[in-house]
Amino acid sequence: MNPDGYPGTGCGTQKMWNILIFFAVGVFLGWLIRKHPKWIKSASWGSSILLGLLIFLLGVSTGSRPDVLGNFSKLGFTAVALALGGIAGSMMFVIPATRKWTGRQK
Repeated sequence: MNPDGYPGTGCGTQKMWNILIFFAVGVFLGWLIRKHPKWIKSASWGSSILLGLLIFLLGVSTGSRPDVLGNFSKLGFTAVALALGGIAGSMMFVIPATRKWTGRQK
């Protein structure tokens, strides 16, 4: 249990190593199955399902924290502003880069 009273909210060195190890194993397995299109399609489908589950569990975790819900209006506005800024920044880079590297003009 962390000082804030919620289990698993801290991010220690051990957690980072676990993440890096899982990532490295995934890269290695991807390298092994690169010539098997059926396995790659299955891995893509599985990762989509697991990503949906991860987002759902993130919502459950956020909804169970009264401090987050109590400040939702303030946090929500900040989150929307950051998200829109990130989208705008990405588009400012991706659109010109795509036009340059693909040779397509729109």
